[in-house]
Amino acid sequence: MNIFLKSSWLKIHLNNFKKISGVEQNFFLLGKVSQYTGLNLLEYVEELIDREFLITRFEEIVKNEPNFETKKFQNIFDFRFFRIILYCLMRAIKPDNVVETGIMHGLSSGFILAALEKNGNGTLHSIDAPSFFETGPTNQDDYQETLPPGRKPGWIVPNSLRKLWDLRLGKSRELLPKLSKEVKSWDFFCHDSEHTYENMSFELNIAWDALKNGGILICDNIEANNSFKDFCKKIKKDPLLLEAPNRTFSNLLRFGLIVK
Repeated sequence: MNIFLKSSWLKIHLNNFKKISGVEQNFFLLGKVSQYTGLNLLEYVEELIDREFLITRFEEIVKNEPNFETKKFQNIFDFRFFRIILYCLMRAIKPDNVVETGIMHGLSSGFILAALEKNGNGTLHSIDAPSFFETGPTNQDDYQETLPPGRKPGWIVPNSLRKLWDLRLGKSRELLPKLSKEVKSWDFFCHDSEHTYENMSFELNIAWDALKNGGILICDNIEANNSFKDFCKKIKKDPLLLEAPNRTFSNLLRFGLIVK
């Protein structure tokens, strides 16, 4: 067992979830992020275990949406590890300004906002070029998913969390530079929008300049192209690269993280 799994709480919950494939891998990867960033992230998982805190709020929203695949979540590990990491990082760094690109349904946004709510501070600035069901995908990276019919970006985010949310609709190439002038000294940036080399490179460069020293940049879908690899080489940083647990492509490096 990983050295980060020493606490009695973690051992108890691992026993509770022992029949769920890949749960220990989630904790192992969370430990790797803790080690890389110097932040103790494991203590915040307990908050997510409580169903009433976030899971049931999502379930209430999706229960009447016929085009959303999952109506019930067994536990927090039904969600992407990427989102669990986002929550724990937000709780640990207590950011004032968080910026993300790419929203779609809003699950990642919901995790971030839930952490900010728990912190009692912070704003999430989100940029999204909506892929409406009625008009089709707007991205150029062959990702074909759209929002459910009649839904808007971030429809799954609970109303109680929206007071912390600055949502801007449009292309990041237009909106991200404007945001960097309006909101100074970002604490955290998350790329999860169009995964073309050109768009990812553009966003990473803008965000890196806007991040304060000690700020964190996380990039999803680094397997899509070499943009993240090339960017890290350019700024001379050794990133933390992580795979996605519980997936058929679990050996594929899926996202990367850098501390400025």
